[in-house]
Amino acid sequence: MSVFMPTKKSATTKKIKTTRAIKKDIKKAVDKIPGLISEQIKWQNPTLEVNDDNSKTPTKPEYYQNNGEENKKKLLWLFVLIIAALVFLMWAWNLTVVFKDTNRNATNDFGLIDVAKEKYEATMKQNFIKDTTTNTLAQEKTIEEEKIKTSLKASLNKLLSNITSSTVSSTEKNITTTKNF
Repeated sequence: MSVFMPTKKSATTKKIKTTRAIKKDIKKAVDKIPGLISEQIKWQNPTLEVNDDNSKTPTKPEYYQNNGEENKKKLLWLFVLIIAALVFLMWAWNLTVVFKDTNRNATNDFGLIDVAKEKYEATMKQNFIKDTTTNTLAQEKTIEEEKIKTSLKASLNKLLSNITSSTVSSTEKNITTTKNF
């Protein structure tokens, strides 16, 4: 039992026909590679330059020296510091205004608290009156219910006693009649 697995055909590479112009461009690019490498090395590792006072200072590439990037950063930080100082001054001014306002209103006027206290006491009195009326009504209902319960118990007791006495007398009659036979 053999299993045939499909196999991939190997990819054939096509030969690309290059023209003379493409070959010239490739040759020019290859010739420029060493110059690009040397520029990259100069940019990453600045060379030390000897000044007239024999001190060594690193030099930067020309395109980095004259673009004014450092001046732009300094100006940006200056504006950031100015805005931060303005925010701090406004915060301090607001804080003094708040303290002055609280000192002016720090009088011992508890009028609002007294009004709230009076309203609270008035509502509590109303709730107490409602509770007492409902309690008295509930007490009256329970008294009436108790009276009804006692009267029902008394009438049930009378009925039960009448029923038991009638059955006792009927059984006595039956006993006497059976003795006669």
